Amino acid sequence: MTLAVDPIVFSSRFLHVLFAVLLLGGAMFKRFALLPAVKDLPEETRESLKERVSAIWRKLVMMGSGILFLTGLYNYLCVTNPLHDGDKLYGMLMGIKILLALVIFVMAAGLVGRSKGLEFLRKDAAKWLLVLILLGTAVTGIASFLKIRGVPDAPAAVEAAPAE
Repeated sequence: MTLAVDPIVFSSRFLHVLFAVLLLGGAMFKRFALLPAVKDLPEETRESLKERVSAIWRKLVMMGSGILFLTGLYNYLCVTNPLHDGDKLYGMLMGIKILLALVIFVMAAGLVGRSKGLEFLRKDAAKWLLVLILLGTAVTGIASFLKIRGVPDAPAAVEAAPAE
């Protein structure tokens, strides 16, 4: 049995899933393990540790977000969207997924960044990490549904067209 797999399509999907897992898993680790673990440390130690972790995590978040954006754009425009021409449910759900992903990118950047405008995210990181995790879970759910749903058959209007 031979499997004809386009290496670019495979690589794009693989990187997309890999970085989604890394970033969502990292947010879960930070929210449910790291933040509770450092809560009782002396403030100076806690702030020093948070800055050291953020310096490393910031690079992964920015790189991962860029890779997710680029692979997502490629996967949508070149791989999946052409198969779903006229599929309104797919278009609606993919639109919601993309909008949620953009919100997640901004939140993730704000949580690890230094922007004064997004400082409110860092001041209440536990709450905003939970929101980010919930949004990421929604994106994962939508993506899973779209993947297992597959490509629907020809629209009913085409099937019902009278034969000549």
